[in-house]
Amino acid sequence: MNIDIKSNKRKNILYRFVRLFIPVIGIILIVFGLYFNWQIKKEKEIVSIKQKNEVRVLKSIIDEMLYDVVSDLIFLSNSNSVNNYFQTFQNKKGDELIETFVNFSESKRIYDQIRLLDIKGMEILRVNADNNGNADIIDEKQLQDKSDRYYIKSGLNLNKGQIYISPIDLNIENGRIQNPINQVIRFVAPVFSDSGEKKGVIVLNYKAQDILNLVELFIKNNKDLNIMLLNNDGYWIKSDNIEKDFAFMYEDKKDISFKNEFKYLWNSIVSSKQGTIYNNDIIYYYNTINPLHSFEKKESNY
Repeated sequence: MNIDIKSNKRKNILYRFVRLFIPVIGIILIVFGLYFNWQIKKEKEIVSIKQKNEVRVLKSIIDEMLYDVVSDLIFLSNSNSVNNYFQTFQNKKGDELIETFVNFSESKRIYDQIRLLDIKGMEILRVNADNNGNADIIDEKQLQDKSDRYYIKSGLNLNKGQIYISPIDLNIENGRIQNPINQVIRFVAPVFSDSGEKKGVIVLNYKAQDILNLVELFIKNNKDLNIMLLNNDGYWIKSDNIEKDFAFMYEDKKDISFKNEFKYLWNSIVSSKQGTIYNNDIIYYYNTINPLHSFEKKESNY
């Protein structure tokens, strides 16, 4: 099945959603760089310019990556195969829907899971991607009740035309953190029948490791900078100490955060979306990543 992301039909669907997004919940990320031991004003200005340029380039690439996921989610939630499933097959799996999920997974190769869940939070259909990008249709006996998961609760409360984006966190299967760890962002959209009845939600588990790999590449190419990625609760997602990353997922590490370690900086960071902080001989530059704002801005240009 050939899915054309640039088709006119898809653009029209996306345009209708531009002004209907709910506020982003937990996806605001902060990227900033540090420079040490610069005393001369001119040199500090040069450092500050480099920081801004590198972070803005990184932010732009990540925005583009997440824009594609948002558009995929909206497209799938409005696809004929999903609509036909509820109209025709109801509680039985339809070949058309399976084919859509499998082809989408194997052609995109950026999703760990593509799922359809019912109104009670039970998985109806789940396609997992293996390490080679091949789609694996999960047997009905292995489908899980996800009604207790925060992103499902949020997704089931959405109205038509709204989406939910989770924070970056570690995937949980059968109540435990997946091993080896699997960093994901979940994109959720409700599904409605032609009569307007809410039938369930579509969930895309985006492989957030792609973002972390990109940050790592920027770190390697800018050894004179210290680039970190934080979530909007002040926890490290990517730092120079792996033991600090995703500390919020572990009960014995929840006190480990940038917010707690650098309270004076965190208070300044949360007060604005971007900025520069000078602290003795260290220059901090930070910026935020908000996929919905980027999506709205880009789609409004059509």
